[in-house]
Amino acid sequence: MLAVFGFGGLELLVLLLAGTLIFGFFYSPAIQAKRRGYSFFVWLVTGILVYNPIYLLVVLGVSPHRKRQRLRERFRRELDAKLGPGAAVSLPAAGLAPDRSLGDQPTIPLATAAATDEPLRSIGEAATVLPQARSLGDEATRH
Repeated sequence: MLAVFGFGGLELLVLLLAGTLIFGFFYSPAIQAKRRGYSFFVWLVTGILVYNPIYLLVVLGVSPHRKRQRLRERFRRELDAKLGPGAAVSLPAAGLAPDRSLGDQPTIPLATAAATDEPLRSIGEAATVLPQARSLGDEATRH
């Protein structure tokens, strides 16, 4: 059929190669769209109509990733099921914070400390105390 138009074997090969390259150029955004959870055929037709698949790749890059959205929604449902109304843990209230912190303590010069009745002590001389049963990270997050 193409021989009627004057196409020989070489021309047909060049035409086929050029068509394959052009189709591949429009095919790449459609592949990326399929990987992101969008319709392959819609993006392929759009790529052919737009004549600029790089523009489509930019649009696809800023559009939400549908597969990940569905996965996040599934995980959210699973987490809600696991942490339903009966899964809430009530924790006792934490103790009151001391009035003064270590940084709030007055600095006593050595000459003054020697003149007072209190012996000068370092932190290393303090008795070893066991850690609290719970840490700050154990408290429930408040909304």
